Amino acid sequence: MGKEKETDVMDSVAILVGLMVGGIFSYFYLTTMGILASLNLWNLIVFLTIPTFSGFVSGLISRKNAMKNGLFVGLLNGTILLLITLFILIAERPETTLQGDQFILFYIMTIFLWMMLSATGALLGKEYYK
Repeated sequence: MGKEKETDVMDSVAILVGLMVGGIFSYFYLTTMGILASLNLWNLIVFLTIPTFSGFVSGLISRKNAMKNGLFVGLLNGTILLLITLFILIAERPETTLQGDQFILFYIMTIFLWMMLSATGALLGKEYYK
């Protein structure tokens, strides 16, 4: 019984640390590099590295449920990225209407892309110390 409780705590810590890493990097990414309006090579590299690194950290902390934790971290970090982007857009241009815009579709797809990349990073973190 004690072993299950310990793994639950480690899973919670892994998800929390992955969220902190991804959330902080997402915020700095959006404030320094802008909102993906001009997608160049450096923006793409950073955009794909953030979820992979946060999943990797999550997989290092909790190796037992690395895939599940990576998917969860990617889902929440992608949602955080979407919300930060919306807040920045509304603050910069209050008259912005987002209905029927391709922007929303792109960022919803981004959430699922970040889930896959974060889960892949978590599996890499799991195998790193094997």
